[in-house]
This record gives sequence, C-alpha cells and structure tokens, in this order.
Amino acid sequence: MEICERSKCTGCSACVNVCPKDAISFEKNEKGFFYPHIDETKCVECGRCRKACHINNDIELNVVKDKYLFRNGDFAIRRKSSSGGAFMPIASKVVQEGGTVFGAEFGDKLYIQHNSYNDDQQIQKFSTSKYVQSDLRDSFSKVQSLLKEGKKVLFSGTPCQVSGLKSFLKVVNCPTENLITVDFVCHGTGSPKFWEDCLKFYEKKYKSEVVGANFRGKPRPGKLQNLALTFANGKKFNAPSANMEVYLYHFLKDYILRDGCFSCKYSNVDRVSDITMGDCYRPGTALSYLDDGFGLSQVMVNTEKGREFVESFKSSGELVQVDVNEYIQPNQKRPTKKPASYDSFWKAYVEQGFNGGLKASNYTTMKNRVKHCLLAITYYLNIDPKKVIGAFKK
Repeated sequence: MEICERSKCTGCSACVNVCPKDAISFEKNEKGFFYPHIDETKCVECGRCRKACHINNDIELNVVKDKYLFRNGDFAIRRKSSSGGAFMPIASKVVQEGGTVFGAEFGDKLYIQHNSYNDDQQIQKFSTSKYVQSDLRDSFSKVQSLLKEGKKVLFSGTPCQVSGLKSFLKVVNCPTENLITVDFVCHGTGSPKFWEDCLKFYEKKYKSEVVGANFRGKPRPGKLQNLALTFANGKKFNAPSANMEVYLYHFLKDYILRDGCFSCKYSNVDRVSDITMGDCYRPGTALSYLDDGFGLSQVMVNTEKGREFVESFKSSGELVQVDVNEYIQPNQKRPTKKPASYDSFWKAYVEQGFNGGLKASNYTTMKNRVKHCLLAITYYLNIDPKKVIGAFKK
C-alpha cells in the first residue's frame, strides 16, 4: 500500500503519528531522508494515514494580511538569531502564557531534530536556521496531547511540516484554538546524511569532534550566511563564503534537497501558517537605517491569530509595516528547480561515497580550490568576496 506518491512525500510524520496500530515507521533512504514503511502484518487498512497525508489533500492557504520588517532591540538575541530575531518574541509570549514551543534544534552529534520546551532559555535553541531536514519524531502526538489539555502550543517548522501537523490534527479531531503555527520561506530541506558526512569531513580536517554549529554565523556585519563550527579542541571554523563551504555549496546548488522539494505546493505567496518569517537583505533606501549588517527579518501576518502575536513585537524592537507585495522571495513564486545533474550527483555519492559526490558536483575542481584560497584571503583581509567570485564568472 502506498500512502502518497513517493516522489512527493515530505517526511512530515503525520502518517506515522496517526496510525492506531503503530504499523508505520520511518526508514531512511540512501540520501538519509525519512520515508514511511508499513508493516503489513499490523496494518488493518483503516485509511487514516492517507487521510492525514497533506500531499493527498487540498490544504487551504492563507492570504497574507500584513507584512512587516523587524529588528529585535536586544542585540545579543539578534546576533544569535538567523535574521532579525523575530522568532524569540513570539516564542517568549507563548512561554509566558504557560505554553510549549516546538522547533528544530541540534541534538546529540549535531543531529537535527524537533523538540519542545517551555522556558525562555531552552527555546533559544530553535532561533537559528537549520538547513537540514529535522527528525520530527513524535512531535505531532505531543502537540495533540497538549492541545487536548487546553495548553497553548507554538509549532515552528517548514511549510510542509506545519501542513502535516494541521492535517494530522484534523483527522484526530483535535481542537486547535490554542495552536499558533510559524513557518518560514523555505528553499528546500537538506540531506541529513550529507550533513553527517560533512561533519566527519571537518572533524578529519581539524582532528577534533565538532561540538557546535551555526548555519548563520555572524562573525561581522554583512556575513549572514556563513557556517560556523566549534571543535572539542577549542578550534573554530568560520566559512569565508557560503558559496564555497562544502555543505552550503551543495545546498545552494540544490544537489542535496529532498525530491519532494522540487514540486513543493507551498512555494507560494499564500501561506499555510499563522505567521511566516523570512530574511530581508535589501530594505530599500527609505528603511536602510534598519540594516546594520547583523540581520533583518520580514514577518508576514497570515491570520487574525497571527496578528495578535505580531502585535507583541512592538515592545521587543523596531517593527515597520511594508506593502504585502514587497520583498517577495523566489520560493514564494515557484519551487526550487531540480538540477540537471541531481541524479548523477546522487549516483556518484551512493556508489563512490562522499568524495565521489564532491567530484560529481565539481566542488573539488582546481578552479574551485583556487577560489577557496582567494575567498579565505579576502575574508581575513575584509575584502568583499563578491568581487572575487565575479572575477571567476567573467
């Protein structure tokens, strides 16, 4: 039995959580992504898994009501956050009201997983971007239990994860008046296996275990998408450029995205959540005072419930309303396009291992090696790396 078309499955876990016989479990494929596996000896063909699958349903999307640019007034929070620090005011409000917050965190061995907390210190673990698909585990079932107890819940995740949760809660007839959902403008979800292999790559290079990571390290103004790693021996790595760092190189070239990302039905200006967050790199001349190089968020209010929470931003920093038709990102217009060499990259990766994949993606070419060296020099001399990259494109 097939729950949905495999090439469109997003691994949201709704089917696993909704099964009354525990007949469905997740198994990883050769790319490290989770896909449902049905134990036919337990399955009673009740059909709940298909009903809970958001791929099989026409999910109602919300028209964006208002859009804002936001810069958190607490510089320490903004420095640790991926953009302008918009997540923390919402999460803190839920905690203050006795609620629980769900989000993606770095677990043991920097494994990306969803977890839940109800205190201000722990929820900070959710405030940075993780460009790897998170393991949702039993998050949906936990959300259901809390909502049935009348507790407030904030669930943050990719649009497909939010959609999967809402579809699951509908099938189990769970009340959702105390649920607030937050998604972000998503480029696609990266391979957990490739991330694991990248960590091994850096551990071999620096001869020490990686104990900390941030995909959006901010070593200085303007450096907003640079992988930062901390090692057990005290060493630190700050990528000179996202374009040439091994993980983000493959992520931004779309080699390591999940197959379903290329047909994503949430790459839309209309949104599945109550609140959508995204980056704002160019606020425009009139609002340039908001951009100090350490991150600025755009926040979309998609429901009246979302509006209530965004109102709380006013006491947390600078909140400026803008036109809803401004700052539209590419993935709000269309899904990420599948690279022509996507399948050949994965064929080389599976058959020849990590190094074979790097060759197939042209990461290890002599031209790129020279570019690595030059970008490292420009980073330490504080020269604009775009000028170096531009020279290679001529």
